[in-house]
Amino acid sequence: MRAASKIAVDDDDLLTSAHVRAALGGISAATIYRWTQRANLKFPEPIKIAGRKFWRRGEVRAWCEAQLMQRMHNSLRDGGA
Repeated sequence: MRAASKIAVDDDDLLTSAHVRAALGGISAATIYRWTQRANLKFPEPIKIAGRKFWRRGEVRAWCEAQLMQRMHNSLRDGGA
């Protein structure tokens, strides 16, 4: 049996909309659009290259981590509910 090879993951890697949507649980393109329009969510702005949208892996990861931290903070503030 071969040892599993590790794939280097770089925070500067560019992700397509399809990759971002899949990573976020299969959300729709419309959801990403709404999130980018709502300033209070602070969802990363895409990088546009030749008319296509891409997101930096590290920015999406950081946004997800911030959402988790906010949720944990709110849960503790609200008594763990």
